Amino acid sequence: MTVSRFQSFPLPVLLLLLIAGPSGAATLLVSQSGNDSNGLSWESAFNTIGKALMASETGDRIWIASGTYEETIKVKSDVSISGGFLGDESLDEIGTRDSRGNLTIISGKNVSTPIVTCSNVSGVRLETLTIKRASENSGVGLNVIHSDLEMVACIVEENRSDFAGGMRCQNSSVVIRDSTFTNNSVPDREFFVGGTPTSGFSFRYELAEGGGINAAVGELSLIDCLFVGNNAGKGAGLFLQEMTVTIEGCTFMENRGGYGAGIGAVDSDLTIKGSRFLSNVAEQRLSSFHSCGFGPCNPSKGYFSALGSALALFEGSVADLSACWIQENDSADQGSLYLEGSSSDLRDCLLILNQSRQGGALFLDPMSTGDLSHCTVYGNVASASGGGVYASDGASLVMVNSIFWEDFPDEIRSGSSEIRYSCIRGGGQGEGNIDEDPGFVDSGDADLRLLIDSPCIDSGTGNGHLVDLDGNPRPVDVLGKGHEGPNAFDMGAYEFQLPGSD
Repeated sequence: MTVSRFQSFPLPVLLLLLIAGPSGAATLLVSQSGNDSNGLSWESAFNTIGKALMASETGDRIWIASGTYEETIKVKSDVSISGGFLGDESLDEIGTRDSRGNLTIISGKNVSTPIVTCSNVSGVRLETLTIKRASENSGVGLNVIHSDLEMVACIVEENRSDFAGGMRCQNSSVVIRDSTFTNNSVPDREFFVGGTPTSGFSFRYELAEGGGINAAVGELSLIDCLFVGNNAGKGAGLFLQEMTVTIEGCTFMENRGGYGAGIGAVDSDLTIKGSRFLSNVAEQRLSSFHSCGFGPCNPSKGYFSALGSALALFEGSVADLSACWIQENDSADQGSLYLEGSSSDLRDCLLILNQSRQGGALFLDPMSTGDLSHCTVYGNVASASGGGVYASDGASLVMVNSIFWEDFPDEIRSGSSEIRYSCIRGGGQGEGNIDEDPGFVDSGDADLRLLIDSPCIDSGTGNGHLVDLDGNPRPVDVLGKGHEGPNAFDMGAYEFQLPGSD
C-alpha cells in the first residue's frame, strides 16, 4: 500500500489511517448510516461490506457497525473483518466495544449461494459476526475452499443447504474460537429410483452430512465453541472426512442426526480435550420407500441405523478424548460413542446417563480398539445388552482404573476385553478389580466424586494420569486407604483431594 492511496485526504485523516494498522494498513468502516463515499470515517462509511472489500488491500481491516446486511461476500487474502460496533468508536476502541449487544448480521436473504465465501485465500480473520440465513432458501453460511481462516466470537445460525449447513471446509486450515453454531441443517437427500405414477415408483434416501460444519481433507481447530440444535443425517454438529482435528473446551448439545449426532468422523484423527457431549440424539432415518399407484408410501428397506449419539467413528478414525463429559445422549441403536473400524482412547472422562439399544455409553464393532483409563461409567441404559459398554467379539478393549456402576441391564458386554484395577458392579475377572459401592458424593445429582470412605481411593494401579477431570493433581495418597505410597492412584475420573489440598 502506498501513500498515494490517501493523498487526496486531509492530513488528520491520513495520520489516523497510518496509525490504524501495520505498515500503512487501513481501517475501512461500514455502516448503513454512512454516506457511502470512502469508508474512512463513520460519517463516510461504506453502506455494504462488499464495497469495503472491493476497496481493501493487503493488511486492511474492515469494521462493521451493528445491523443486518443482506448481501453475500467473497473475502480477500490478508484482510480482517470485524463486527459489533455501535458506529461511533475511535480506532483504538476495538477491544472495548459491546459486540454481543451490537450484533452485526450478514444475511443471505433471498439468495441460495453461500453467505461468506473464502476461496484460495489466506490470512483471513472473521470476528464478532453473525452469519444467518434470513429465508428458507438454501445456502451454506460459510464456504471455505483451499483457504486459511481464523474465526473468533462468531455466530453461525439457521443456515441450510444440501452439502453443509453452517459451514463447509474443503482442503483448508481453519481455526475457530469462542463461536456458536446453532440450528443449522442439511436435509437428507432423496433420489428417484424408478417406476411411474401409475405403475409404482420408489425413492431412496441418503443421509446428508454436517449440519454445523462439514469439513474434508484439511485441518480444523475448535476452541471454546458451542454446537447446539444442528441437524443432519451424518455428523449433525460436525462431520469430518480425512481431517486432522483438535477440539478443546467445546460443547455439543441437543444436535440430532442418524450417524454421529454430535460428531461423525470418517478416516480422521481427533484430539478432544475438556469438552462436553450433552443430550444429543441419534435417530433412525428412512432409507427408502416404495409406493404403488397413488396409494400410501410404505417402507421397503426400513431405516438407517442410529449410531453414536455423541460421537461416531468410521473407517480408521482415531480419537483421543481426555477430561470429557458424555452425558444424557440417546441413540436408537448403538452407542453414545460408536466405533466402526476405528480406535479411541478415553482418559479422565465421565460417561453417564446415556442410552441406546446396545452399548449405552460405548459400542465397538469387531474391527475396533479402545482404551478406557480413569473413567467413570455410570447410570447408562441399553435396551438389549451392554448397559455401560458393548465390545463386539473380535474388538480389543482395555479398561483400567475405572468405575462401572448402575448401568442397566449389565455393566459390560466384554467379548475378549481386558479389565484391571476397576470397580465393577457384579464383579469382573482381572487383576485388582473390586465389586463394592464406589461411594459417590451425590450420584442423584451426578456428582461422582469420591467420599472419604470410598473403596476406590488408592485402589488403582501404581501409574496413571497426573491430572483428574477437575484438573486436580494425581495421585493423592490417603493414609489407611488402598495401596499405601506415593503412587496410589484412585479409580474413576476424579482423584480424592485431602482437605486443604487446594
